[in-house]
Amino acid sequence: MQTTINPHKIALSYEVERMLHANIDRFGLDQIEVKLNTVDEPKLLQRPDIDICVNRKAIEHNGNTIQRQIDFRNKAIGTIAVSRLPERQKHNTSIDSLLSELLNHILHLVERFHFHQSVFNNSPQSLGWVGFSQALRKVESQVRKFAAIDLPVLIEAERGTGKVSAAFAIHNLSPRKDNPFIECCCLKLSQDNAYETLKALYEKAKYGTLFIRNINELDENTLSRIRYFWEDNALGSHLSVRIIASIDKRHNSSNITHTNAPWLTLFLPTLRERKQDIAALIAIYLQKYAVERAIQLDEDCIKLLEQHSWTDNARGLEKAVAILSAMAEEPLVTKSSLLTTLPQLKQNDTESPSHSFDITKDKATLFTDNEKKPIPAPLAHLILKEDFEQLPSCHAAITKSLTFIAKSYHQKITLDESAKRAFVSAPHLSYLYRKHLGTSFKQLVLDVRIEKAKQLLSEKLSLQVTQIAHDVGFHDLSHFEKTFRRLVGIAPLKFRHHSFH
Repeated sequence: MQTTINPHKIALSYEVERMLHANIDRFGLDQIEVKLNTVDEPKLLQRPDIDICVNRKAIEHNGNTIQRQIDFRNKAIGTIAVSRLPERQKHNTSIDSLLSELLNHILHLVERFHFHQSVFNNSPQSLGWVGFSQALRKVESQVRKFAAIDLPVLIEAERGTGKVSAAFAIHNLSPRKDNPFIECCCLKLSQDNAYETLKALYEKAKYGTLFIRNINELDENTLSRIRYFWEDNALGSHLSVRIIASIDKRHNSSNITHTNAPWLTLFLPTLRERKQDIAALIAIYLQKYAVERAIQLDEDCIKLLEQHSWTDNARGLEKAVAILSAMAEEPLVTKSSLLTTLPQLKQNDTESPSHSFDITKDKATLFTDNEKKPIPAPLAHLILKEDFEQLPSCHAAITKSLTFIAKSYHQKITLDESAKRAFVSAPHLSYLYRKHLGTSFKQLVLDVRIEKAKQLLSEKLSLQVTQIAHDVGFHDLSHFEKTFRRLVGIAPLKFRHHSFH
């Protein structure tokens, strides 16, 4: 059972508590208590909905205690009280100064909380886009600027980074906010009637915003037919609709933005760039997926989740917490029980490879657990060069099959298809691979893809890993990274770093 929650209030509460813990020792304090009310009511001081008390230890505080009212936009929204025992009175900073600094921190957090509330109004679209990290603050600043400039926007980001949230925020902060916000996912469109569907949605979004998700999935014909959506906008069409589109970072945007219309481009941060927000997101998801009561994670669990490379970003984290909430047997989850439930967390980018890596040596002794023979190091390289004279076997069927792999490795290819090109049966071609090359067709295709990825990582430093993965035939970034680490020994970015240096 999912519960109704206010994710932004949870994030605010978590961030205030984190800030107090960070400052209690720094300021030589013994206790800090903050009471806030996030609801705009006259009697808010009597009924705070955020009450946080941080202290060194559970004792009576008979020392110097000062309380101050917290005012925001000319209204009292709560109180802050700090205590310091007499023996700590010699601390260099006065309590008044400490209070002023803490108040400034709190008011900054409250300001951002109200920004989130005003933009999203507890919409489920914002669930993954909450927090107080520097990366999120930066993108929020860009969103405010883009909202004020009535031009088409292209959002480039990984999966699960909150593209819908960003588009909705741009719309809701713009003068169009009282008009329709229409969303369309191109992955769900039939190519036969994609244009007609988009045209109808465009007309429905009159004076508002049309958000076209995964616009890169449209074929060239449909894309050219809807180009007037944003080109007419730029020229001041009578049917004024603002276009916001999104693509995955793996795809090239030039065929979309290379038009008469000036496009604004918004890049969203990954969860790897927002590690500060992960603990708050975990707290939100734990409440959202609480069955009978919300489970709790110990400190080691939080650290492990913060270190994990979330290729699906907030979406991946939410899935993990949802599974954990359903499977947890105890109210307090430890690291061992977490790894039992989610074994995929054992492999983090921060872990060392199982064997050493030396960029100065050829590392391509590539083989799976099910294969007894390692693949010769230069084999994948020779296939990419189509230099078959140096191969262990010159069997005609193998040569034809490898030529097919060299030209089609980046596409979805099968043993049956390769066997047809080699004019032999699939079982016989598989036998030839094992006998003469010491590997399987499937494994060799992976080897060639990874070898090409290594070349691109070393030679094309401007290409992102997501783009490289797509170019060599991996349409799942997570699968590419796992395969690369298994075959090469380190993560793609570390390989690039070693190559560059």
